[in-house]
Amino acid sequence: TLNDILGRHGLVAALYYAGLTEYIDAIPEANLEPGADFSDMSSLFQAIEEIYGVRGSHALLTRAGRTTLATYRHKFAPMMKFFEIEMKLLSEEKKIRHSLDYIMKMLTRTGNQQVASSEEGSELVFQITNCSTCSGRSGLDHPVCHMTVGLMQEILHWVTGGRDFQVKV
Repeated sequence: TLNDILGRHGLVAALYYAGLTEYIDAIPEANLEPGADFSDMSSLFQAIEEIYGVRGSHALLTRAGRTTLATYRHKFAPMMKFFEIEMKLLSEEKKIRHSLDYIMKMLTRTGNQQVASSEEGSELVFQITNCSTCSGRSGLDHPVCHMTVGLMQEILHWVTGGRDFQVKV
């Protein structure tokens, strides 16, 4: 996804900046198996933040998260087709809850992330432990989970037929 957004040269520059040159010609395959180490992913996201600034990286990584859903839909077409059919049978409220639970479960399959969800009034709250975005980063004074935010925004947009939702970190 980052290759599509940054372009090959932009991604290579970010990988160099992050000290992750081993990924330049060996980007992990897009599948549901554990790929890149979380600390490597976090280093890449931190490099993007340092290169583009907090605001620039926020926009870029949110866009990357939204684009990631298209990758999931393409790479895992049979599974996602089943999911689409399932969504047609649910009310919008249930679509929202089920789709977010579904995508969070997919995230837990691709690494050592643990996701807990709860409801606080009219809001759904997701807590990710061992998040790939902030793994190994300490002393943060601002949110950095923009890839996840973008992914959640896009799945909600998709399952509700184009409605936009505010997803906060």
